[in-house]
Amino acid sequence: MTIAQRASALRRRLTLRAAEREAQGGRIDAAFARLSAAAQAPDLETRRAALQAAARLAAQHGRPGESAEHLRNLVRLDDADVGAWWALAQRLEEIGVYGEAA
Repeated sequence: MTIAQRASALRRRLTLRAAEREAQGGRIDAAFARLSAAAQAPDLETRRAALQAAARLAAQHGRPGESAEHLRNLVRLDDADVGAWWALAQRLEEIGVYGEAA
């Protein structure tokens, strides 16, 4: 692993931990803001991790439509991610969007 890759991985972990702390402190919108910024990062792994975390956070806080949107973006990022497709189908079914979930 190169120094740049290590630095990117460290920034990713720090960002995700900061968002987690925001959410635990009840600052959900601040957590989403951190994750939204991370989802714009130049490296694929950071974007993927941020979208997964945002989808999970939205689902945990009763925002299934928002969770589905994060999962749609995750699928657009990597359409071979079976786990993302499965999670998206579940979320769409939860909000009653059956045609897209099929």
